[in-house]
Amino acid sequence: MRQPASRVGALAVLASACGVALATVGDPGVNRKYGDMPGMPVTATSPAGCQSLCAAAPDCVAWVSDPGATQCWLKNTVMPSNQDASFVSGVMNTSLAEPAFLELPLGSLRPHGWMRDWLETQRQGLFGHLQDFWADIENSTWIGGTADGGLHERTPYWLNGMIAVAYLLEDSTMMGVVDDYVDAILARQQPDGWLGPDDSSLGGDAYWARFPLMLALIQYAQFNPSAADRVLNATHAHVRAMQMRMYAVPLGDSWSGARFMDGMLAVQWLLEHDPRGNGQALWDTAELLRTQGFDWETYFTQNLPHGPVPPSQATLLNHGVNVGQALKSGAVKYRHSRDPLDADAARLGQANVFRYHGLPHGVFGSDEHLGGSMPSRGTELCTVVETAFSMSELFRILGDVGFADRAERIVLNALNGELTPSMWAHQYLQQTNQRAADIESVHVWATDGPDAILFGLAPNYGCCTANGPQGLPKFVNRAIFGTADGGVAVAQLTPLAAEISAELLSHWRGGRVGPAPFLPPVRGAPGNVVVNVSGSFPFSDNVTISVTGAPAGMPLHIRIPTWAADARYTVDGGAPQGPPPAGAMLVVPAGAAGEVTVELATRPRIAIETGFNGAASVYRGALMYALPIKESVRVLNRYYGNSTDMAFQNASGWQFALQVDESQPEQSLRFSSRGPVPGVQPWAPDTMPLSIAATVRSLPTWGLELNSSAPPPPSPLVCEGDDLAALRGSAWPCGQPEQVSLVPYAATNLRIGALPWTHP
Repeated sequence: MRQPASRVGALAVLASACGVALATVGDPGVNRKYGDMPGMPVTATSPAGCQSLCAAAPDCVAWVSDPGATQCWLKNTVMPSNQDASFVSGVMNTSLAEPAFLELPLGSLRPHGWMRDWLETQRQGLFGHLQDFWADIENSTWIGGTADGGLHERTPYWLNGMIAVAYLLEDSTMMGVVDDYVDAILARQQPDGWLGPDDSSLGGDAYWARFPLMLALIQYAQFNPSAADRVLNATHAHVRAMQMRMYAVPLGDSWSGARFMDGMLAVQWLLEHDPRGNGQALWDTAELLRTQGFDWETYFTQNLPHGPVPPSQATLLNHGVNVGQALKSGAVKYRHSRDPLDADAARLGQANVFRYHGLPHGVFGSDEHLGGSMPSRGTELCTVVETAFSMSELFRILGDVGFADRAERIVLNALNGELTPSMWAHQYLQQTNQRAADIESVHVWATDGPDAILFGLAPNYGCCTANGPQGLPKFVNRAIFGTADGGVAVAQLTPLAAEISAELLSHWRGGRVGPAPFLPPVRGAPGNVVVNVSGSFPFSDNVTISVTGAPAGMPLHIRIPTWAADARYTVDGGAPQGPPPAGAMLVVPAGAAGEVTVELATRPRIAIETGFNGAASVYRGALMYALPIKESVRVLNRYYGNSTDMAFQNASGWQFALQVDESQPEQSLRFSSRGPVPGVQPWAPDTMPLSIAATVRSLPTWGLELNSSAPPPPSPLVCEGDDLAALRGSAWPCGQPEQVSLVPYAATNLRIGALPWTHP
């Protein structure tokens, strides 16, 4: 109910008499027009007094003070802010909606086993050597050089991934490299706080590159406590400069407008973990980003194209990388707005994207712009890593297990599907059905260049060379969380460990009052809780999760993947239990001694999922399997170290139909495992320990379309001479049944991952 003018006046007298001063005194130089309560303005001698009036008025949600005129306006609606040096304004609630799961400080987690080896491969490959020879990193304008022009996004992209790689591996050489880059960037900070090259001609695009930079600096502050104060001071100063600039130069129809949610994530982190007395200004900056950014929720729920976007209709809204980043938009907005409709829109929006454009490897067709679900259409590496991160963030904020399932599918399938096993080369675009990876002047992908599917240093465009490194470390750093009930949650089953300080655990269990501790624990310190996820999943079906040092009864939450409907588990060596609910979190309390060990047998079944034209993709647990194609390799260019540009042509047939009973696939498909060899790269084709024996029949008339495999013939198809051929009236010429081995998609360079199929 709105307060009558007499009531508001009485509140003013009360505040003045009591000298009330609340914890925050607003955002100086910022006004909020409109939304006034009746009887405005009233008298208040200071911003603190105006805020006190608002606190005492039940319907007041925001306030504006003009200290020079001792006037105060109380608001019953949070209206957009604007810059005005005469005013101070604030909103009464600058906290964020609670996420479903709570972040651990970076540095709390450590990969081990094959996961650490995989991260080490990334460090020793292309991404870990760009500083040695690739101009956009080695000679970046961010460190005083002349490269990385245009949007200036490549050095921030690279740091957003490689800072975490360096510190997760405790690689002193790489830590020294990223230290030098951070030092050079901070040394060039401008007097108003702006970080990096300041190209005013970019207009609204100027903000974008600072979003991944802020995310990188926030990571650095957590990993490197001795530098945290300096780095976060610089980040706060930049946020303030960005806020003031956004009043004069809005995001607009720009890359910044499309990708605003990454800027919001950085600002929200500061607000929750390190506000430094700037809570209102941080909230206002996040609000500016939210209101000036694209309305992705309407686009995803009402205006999303249901098929490939023609080049003539390409926009920032249907740009694949933008879509991948924006999948988390509604969830990020929800934390700020507290409007459940934003959360609902995030769920519906991502479901729509995968419904109309989803591909079997977990991402979606976007060969620069949305490309539908035909399996020869491409998916950009940037889209892969951004979509994986969005899924992890959706899980963290909203809590739906399906989001973590999709993050798992993307990272364990699509990510390596676009990289060579050594990680010295990558594609710009990968294809689910990739019969070659060569220069194609005529091509099925819509708006990218002829070299887009080459493996190399920077095929087509260099953004993915810089942005690719974030995929794996962010998956690791979103694998274990805290929970609102004072426990821990294991979101991913790959081998890693986490150590949680007594201070952080106390913050969780004490209601999470005040800023959340963000520095990593001192390892082995008394009171630390240690969570260990061991085994070789997904190369083994069994996972051991142990907790030590916990308070008695502390809950351990474990994600049970949707595909693990037949799982079993034991607690502390007891009798087998289960199956636990698939697609949900299993909760097991720690014992009286603060310890618990859960042995989880995931017991996956072979499954068939059908997609475009009914084509079949084969899965077992987290891994997708594909028909590998032998390859001949042609080296086109050589660069530094093992960096080359390579073209791949098929040296074996690819035109096959899978012979399978789709309702009982394990009657037709047989899984085998040799077990992973410690220290051996499991994703290489010749060392991959897993395979599925399958029966296929050649389809010689399945041809090419625009130099890629044509759309798979509609399935289930009928072969000539089969009993159903006469009834169907049309049939395909098929070869005799033959035996092949399907291997995990991520262990292939060339493959068919969406196969037409026929009944046995």
